[in-house]
Amino acid sequence: MSDYRLPFYPATKVLQDVFSKSDIGLAWFDGAEQPEQINSLFKNQAEIKYGVFGFSDADVLNNKTVIFWEFWLDLEVYSNYQGRKIVAQTLQKILGYFSSQEAWDALSEGLLAEGYDLKQIDMGKVHMGLPMHNDIGIWQNGSLPVKFLLEQTDLPSAASGGVNNGNEVNQE
Repeated sequence: MSDYRLPFYPATKVLQDVFSKSDIGLAWFDGAEQPEQINSLFKNQAEIKYGVFGFSDADVLNNKTVIFWEFWLDLEVYSNYQGRKIVAQTLQKILGYFSSQEAWDALSEGLLAEGYDLKQIDMGKVHMGLPMHNDIGIWQNGSLPVKFLLEQTDLPSAASGGVNNGNEVNQE
């Protein structure tokens, strides 16, 4: 059995890459940037929307031969659009994307290269937040918690094929 390897950075890195190639249409940030810093990147745009990789946690589920990780990540969406429409539509797009074979294949391949075999994706309760008021305006926000069940492989490699094998995406 291999040593425990936390999935925080590898999984977020894979999501960043996969999302950048998807039609979700958001720039994603890791949460370290302040809203003012992010806003400055969009200074020539009237309407701004972006995603943040928010709160995450990982729980190891192991036995004598296999290490599994339940990895949770909150996907947060922000928009300066005055209503909830843009955030709701974007969350719907993310939910639809995770339900696609395209997403499964891309995530499986990327995670396998990082040493994790994707076994399952679950969605948690979708949240629409109250408007946030600050010096740069009024922001709508929402979030979608996503849980990945990952089997830690001995070495990061594509040797095991990365195929779906009948695994599915579940919504709780």
